[in-house]
Amino acid sequence: MNRPSTASFTNQSIGRGVIVIGMRGVGKTTVGRAVADRLATEFIDIDAVALGSSTHSSVADFFAAEGESAWRTAEARALSNTVAAAVRPTVVSIGGGLPMSDGGNAAIHEARANGWTIVWLDATVDVIAHRIAHDITVRPALTGPSVIDELSALDAARRPTYATLSSVRVDASGSIESVVDSVVSSLTP
Repeated sequence: MNRPSTASFTNQSIGRGVIVIGMRGVGKTTVGRAVADRLATEFIDIDAVALGSSTHSSVADFFAAEGESAWRTAEARALSNTVAAAVRPTVVSIGGGLPMSDGGNAAIHEARANGWTIVWLDATVDVIAHRIAHDITVRPALTGPSVIDELSALDAARRPTYATLSSVRVDASGSIESVVDSVVSSLTP
């Protein structure tokens, strides 16, 4: 595969930074980390930052103990603080539901207005269901009778918000390397 050379990119090619959004299971953390490595810049996972300021060991534990609203507030605060504190271009991944909360949506809008690129990783519900089948213990549980039905409903509800917030939409159905290539190519000046 003809991969873009890291040397052809400077940190200025990503402006202030990149925020990776999308449904759970699309690879936001994995792709975000690989994009940051490719561009030789910092990577931050907002879930880890938000968890670091709590006593919970996982997002699922946080949800169970304090509820989704408290989690989204912690995530939005972590994103706002991360964006404000960034002293060099950074790649940031966020939770799939954060853009749906008022605080998260506002933090993303503010970041975009201040030069951050918002990359939406998009994949089909079937791809997502396959990817998350083995990691339900670290994520909040899906509660519906059918994972496909619940993911489809979440996807339908979130898709318009992701589309409105994003600067770039990348198909995340392929291999990690192909998705990273697409993200990096979309950031080329």
